[in-house]
Amino acid sequence: MLLDDREIAKRIEWSVPKRYHRCRFSSFDAYTKTLIQKVASIQKLIGDRRSVFLFGAPGVGKTHLAVSALAEFIKLGADYKFVGCTDYVYTVQDAFGNPKDIVRELVENDIVLIDDLASEKATESARSSLLFLVDQIYSRRKIAIVTSNESPKQIHAFEPRIASRLSEMCGFVELVADDFRIRTAGQRQKLVQSRNTATEAVN
Repeated sequence: MLLDDREIAKRIEWSVPKRYHRCRFSSFDAYTKTLIQKVASIQKLIGDRRSVFLFGAPGVGKTHLAVSALAEFIKLGADYKFVGCTDYVYTVQDAFGNPKDIVRELVENDIVLIDDLASEKATESARSSLLFLVDQIYSRRKIAIVTSNESPKQIHAFEPRIASRLSEMCGFVELVADDFRIRTAGQRQKLVQSRNTATEAVN
C-alpha cells in the first residue's frame, strides 16, 4: 500500500530539517536540459532500489533532490534517518568517540540519508566515525542517500575505504547548476528594483 502525500509529509517532519520539509521532485527547478536528465537518473536509481550519491558545488539542489528521493522511499513504507554529517561527528565526539550505539540506532532503519559528507574537518576521529557508519550501512545492505560538495575522487582522498564502499553501493550523480540561493537573491533584487522603478514612474 502506497502512502499518500499527507502521510509522507508527516514522516518527513520526524527528522528532516524544516527547510527541506516540502522538497519533492515536482518542486525542483530543473531549469536546464542537463538537470532534467540528472533528475531522471536519480528517479531511475530510486526505482531500482539503489543507493545514490549526489555531488556538486554548494547551492545546486543536492539536499532538495536527496529529500525528494527519500520521499519516494517513504511512499513505499520505508523508515529512515536524516544525518547531518557535521552533527553526526559532533554527536560521536560527545559520546567519547564511540559511534556504536549511535550507528546501531541509525542502521535499524531502511534508509539513511547522509547530508554533506566530508564537510567536517578531516580529523582521524571524524574519518573513523564516518567509516563506521558507511561500513554498517554497507554490511547490512541498507540504502544510503548521500550528498557532498566533494567529488568521488576527493572522497577517496578523504578516506579511501569510504569511497570504496560507496562506489559499490551507489549510483553517482553530479549536479552542475548555478547556486540557487544566489540566483534567487538576484531575482528578488531585480523584482525590488523593477517595483521601485514603477513607483517612481507613477509618482
